[in-house]
Amino acid sequence: SQRYPQIYAGRDNGVAFWGYDPSGRLKYQVGVFEGNSDARGPSYDARLTLNLLDKETGYYNASTYFGEKNILAIGAVINAQHDGAGVDATGKDRSFVGWNVDLLFETKMSAAGSLMIDAAYFGYDNDGFRSGIPPGGTADDLVEQDRADGDGFYVTAGWYLPGEYGFGSLKGLVQPTVRYQGYNNDQRDLAGDKVTHYQSRWDVGINWYLRGYDAKVVLYYYHQDDNEVDNAQPGFVDEPGRNGVHLGVQLQF
Repeated sequence: SQRYPQIYAGRDNGVAFWGYDPSGRLKYQVGVFEGNSDARGPSYDARLTLNLLDKETGYYNASTYFGEKNILAIGAVINAQHDGAGVDATGKDRSFVGWNVDLLFETKMSAAGSLMIDAAYFGYDNDGFRSGIPPGGTADDLVEQDRADGDGFYVTAGWYLPGEYGFGSLKGLVQPTVRYQGYNNDQRDLAGDKVTHYQSRWDVGINWYLRGYDAKVVLYYYHQDDNEVDNAQPGFVDEPGRNGVHLGVQLQF
């Protein structure tokens, strides 16, 4: 569901300004970055985070505090760049505007454990970006539809079990989790006809935090569905669902 433009394995160049209101509960972050280097202007970005319970200090906001804080954080984000979506099959520069609202709720550890809920809704506008072979072009000039308009969401719930689990010196927090997410993708061809793709996915698994983010093991099962509706030629295509199991290990030094 998260489809903001990204730089693969790197960070963007720019300048950021951030701080708090006098109460320390409202954090503001604004920045100007290079974004799409082919665009004719920079990328403008902003985020507001309101903490209704414990405060989140520092520049970064964490996705979990491991049950050590009472968190109720509401956030809002906007990212915009003129011509940021790139040149489409018609030869027109398309702009990009993305936004989201999100929420993180987490309770302190107790004898019964700790609840965590993380949720967000995203909206992406790529100015009606169109894919296809440009007029007079060949198959080698195909413009792929990787910047479609769309919207998405996710909801994650987790529960930190009380105490630590493991064997020997390998002990840490255990957190069963479940996540549901969806993405509605409106693609347009050269003629402007729209094809809507809808993806949905369930993830059910367990996280084992041996040393916070520095050492963790993740195991989960997923089921994903991909559906398509052709608005020019009405019909519905239900693609076979995909299932899988992921085992991941993260170590940071």
